[in-house]
Amino acid sequence: MELNKAVSNIISNHNVECVGLFGSRARGDNLDNSDYDIFIIANISMEEELEIEAELEQLLDNNIDLINLKEDMDRILLKNIVNEGIVLYNKNNAFENIYNFIEKFFIENNDFLKLRERDLLD
Repeated sequence: MELNKAVSNIISNHNVECVGLFGSRARGDNLDNSDYDIFIIANISMEEELEIEAELEQLLDNNIDLINLKEDMDRILLKNIVNEGIVLYNKNNAFENIYNFIEKFFIENNDFLKLRERDLLD
């Protein structure tokens, strides 16, 4: 099944605000057997996240790495997802809200992050 049809299936069966693709398939440097790195934005239980992941694996006949951006996560990973991600479905400006949050975080913490990077390189 094609990715857009799989996403349509997921959003019709689950309360998901946003679905997107990131990683090698979003960048276009994937191999034929590369997994799908998919992000969602949803106020759902871990059990439902696992259900979505299993459904996508079945629909796409491939391994899925599913990340819910509503959860507290590493800011660097979140920035990478926001920068390279391809939004496939977006409701109520969910993606824009995450984007604005992460941009604000990096602007406000720019000096600290530069010092931290320098310390790591030394």
